[in-house]
Amino acid sequence: MYAVLWNKFEERQFSTKELRFLDVFLSKGMKKKVLFNLSGGGWLKRVGRGSYRCVSPKNVFESFFKPKVMNLLKSTGMKWCFSGLNALEVYSEFSVEHRSWLSSPFYIKILKQDLGEWIKIFKKKGIPFYKNRAKPELGEYVILMPKTGFKARIVNGYPVEPLADVVKFAEQRSFEFAYELKYLGEKYGRAVRTA
Repeated sequence: MYAVLWNKFEERQFSTKELRFLDVFLSKGMKKKVLFNLSGGGWLKRVGRGSYRCVSPKNVFESFFKPKVMNLLKSTGMKWCFSGLNALEVYSEFSVEHRSWLSSPFYIKILKQDLGEWIKIFKKKGIPFYKNRAKPELGEYVILMPKTGFKARIVNGYPVEPLADVVKFAEQRSFEFAYELKYLGEKYGRAVRTA
């Protein structure tokens, strides 16, 4: 529907009256629903009562990959910490990132009793999430790892699991994380295997 509206109006303001050409395909109620969903999703900008403007495709598609998760995590006020890959990124001062604009997983430990609240937050913000196991996903997504309790410390401004846990995680995958293990050994003075 966005493509139809963009092809007809581009960034020019239009009113719902100008959408009569869609009557053959959509009922009046369905048109309202489509406009509501497109505006809520950032595809259209509501200019006034019954008036809209298409957001340029460049801005729409860029917004799909704008980082949202980091700010959201910091704003929840709940206990959480990065684990696994993300903790490794923080301890290595992001010298290597295992996320990209295409696929950006966030592994976070949370308290088990907060799981329902986390689920509500991610659903409300439209951020994909999984419990304990990841599936390939485009853009940002979160892997929630509920625990009855966990230790965390602040490193470079981020809550992360203890260094010993991160070293163990990297050692179990030393072929993949040889650079990071070497970096951790040099930075933190740990005897780290790089087999």
